[in-house]
Amino acid sequence: MKRIVIFIIACVSGVGVFAFDLGYDLGAEGSVPASMEVQGRLVGRASVGADLPASLYLKLEVTDRKLLWGLPGLQFTPLDTELLGTFEYLGDAATIGLTAGFKGSALLGSGANAGQSALGAFVRSSLPLFGDILSLDGELRATSDFAGIYGRVELAPTLYLPLERPLMVEIKLLADGILGNYGNAGGTGLSSLSFGPNLTMAIMPALSCSLFARYCQVFPGDRLRALGSTLEVGALFSASVEGLSK
Repeated sequence: MKRIVIFIIACVSGVGVFAFDLGYDLGAEGSVPASMEVQGRLVGRASVGADLPASLYLKLEVTDRKLLWGLPGLQFTPLDTELLGTFEYLGDAATIGLTAGFKGSALLGSGANAGQSALGAFVRSSLPLFGDILSLDGELRATSDFAGIYGRVELAPTLYLPLERPLMVEIKLLADGILGNYGNAGGTGLSSLSFGPNLTMAIMPALSCSLFARYCQVFPGDRLRALGSTLEVGALFSASVEGLSK
């Protein structure tokens, strides 16, 4: 993973940009499905973003996930590694973006199913409800792996409290859908609905912590996951360095 991060930084530094941002996220998330078989995952993400002319923004990130099992032995099983590139236009009313990525899984072997590439697009906007304190954030996203399409609609009433350590509280509502054989299994129609709070607090100027809890209901339209309800919880620490000039 370190080699990929170095390669990303070298690619962005070679572009005629005015500044770029570095970030690293490290966190853990867990889920308790209806079967009560607790699953835990360790997530690490390194990213670099570049401001381009004409309100354009380029971001490349690498995400590595490991399946945590065998507590208290703390044995880690590689789950997947994802490389994602995002190209955005930062408009006044909305942000429009294109994505291209590749996900490889250590659990799928080295055959034809060892990796999955995908192209996607999204639009993101924020509607102020009460000055800069309260807003309604929304996002519409679609991704295709050339065999099927995955879609997501997200709405999040967001409260921002400008305290000594700024605090942001969101109530996220998510609706996912699958059409075709997305992810080598796929489904048809609405796959899941989920909602829950997300709390983000600034610890230091370049360090923040996020906590979330989410209830998810999976429907028969999703053949990737077992039918039933799931409770998901997680914590994520994010560090960033912004505005590094060439």
